Amino acid sequence: MHLVWEDSRSGHPEVWTRRFDGASWTPEECLTADDTPSADPVVAATYSYSAVAWVEGSPGNDQIVARFFEAGAWGPSELVSSGSGAAVQPSVAGDQLGWPEDFFFAWSDDR
Repeated sequence: MHLVWEDSRSGHPEVWTRRFDGASWTPEECLTADDTPSADPVVAATYSYSAVAWVEGSPGNDQIVARFFEAGAWGPSELVSSGSGAAVQPSVAGDQLGWPEDFFFAWSDDR
């Protein structure tokens, strides 16, 4: 089970996570350790994977970015939205009935 939140301890918003491994919580980990503000994280899981999505960028030019947790590790950040304008209010859902397990993303934008 993954827990995600927004935290400004670095001086601007970043996305942080912890995972419950069945016995205890893992140490806190920053998923977005860079100079770009990251906010509004959401998380979804299937039997084998987890996905976290968030808003990254500056007002008026925000995009939706995601990372996937597989085999005990987080993969690289991936751009989910594209285009000009702001993409905000991310949501993510996992489909664990199909193979491979899929994630579906939705957001609002001002294009």
